[in-house]
Amino acid sequence: MTWWEKLTMNFPGIRSTKSIAGALKSKRWGKEKIIRPSRSLQVFSIALVLLPAYVWMWILKLLLEYTFPFLVFLFGFFMMSFIIYLILRNSFFNKRYIYTIRVNRDAISIRKNKFYWRDIVETCIMYKYEGRTMNKYLLIFRKDEIVEKFDLYKFSISDKKLSEIIEYYKANN
Repeated sequence: MTWWEKLTMNFPGIRSTKSIAGALKSKRWGKEKIIRPSRSLQVFSIALVLLPAYVWMWILKLLLEYTFPFLVFLFGFFMMSFIIYLILRNSFFNKRYIYTIRVNRDAISIRKNKFYWRDIVETCIMYKYEGRTMNKYLLIFRKDEIVEKFDLYKFSISDKKLSEIIEYYKANN
């Protein structure tokens, strides 16, 4: 934690998935549950990139016609290219936020890491205010005293549902 977080008492809140899930209902999740990032955020990103793409094509047309303020249009072309790149990179190619979570009776797999239930001591959800938003993280406490932290920023699944899924497969291993 930084000195500013200590001064403002911005401590993260941690709750175990068992306490969030509460009493398990008799819901059956199947052999494996795959949790992916939100598709609505990706659709919104595609819609958001349409306007800069239109401006990018307009500036490219002006550059190819070689209109007078060539350097200004060239700078605008590079700026629009950079804006489109940032939107696409953060929406589709950012490995920190875009990954799948696979939960089954044997293990929980996140990215290419597989954590077997027998090696996990506890799973928790951490809540932390960062700026104006509250970010959520999945914490996996392993028996070898290593804590794995995964950002749930792009996932639209609720904490309760994620906790129920994890606790269902953890109990039925």
